[in-house]
Amino acid sequence: MLTQMTLADNLAVLESSVPGLKAERNKGALQNDVYEAIEDLCHLGQRAVANDTCINYPARAKSDLALFRKLCSIVSDRSAEDRDRYQALLDRAIEFLWQIAQIPLPTDGHLEFSG
Repeated sequence: MLTQMTLADNLAVLESSVPGLKAERNKGALQNDVYEAIEDLCHLGQRAVANDTCINYPARAKSDLALFRKLCSIVSDRSAEDRDRYQALLDRAIEFLWQIAQIPLPTDGHLEFSG
């Protein structure tokens, strides 16, 4: 069970993993997929933490959750080493996406439109 963390704290944990993931990305498809998914999630998280209103966070999180669940499924069928390396990180990413999904759309619209 993960400790509940703030959006910014979860982002910091995920961002701290990116250099190591990047160094491993050429080892195989799984490593590359995890790296790219986490890196992309960090960019989304930076926008969320900065209160960028140009994103429909609930819709984006729903889409990304499907990807991270698929990665968890793949990792669960891999070696103990891969599970040890990636499972907690993927669990953290899913928790982070659940937090992002709770960001409400501004009442005056998003994507710089009002209405």
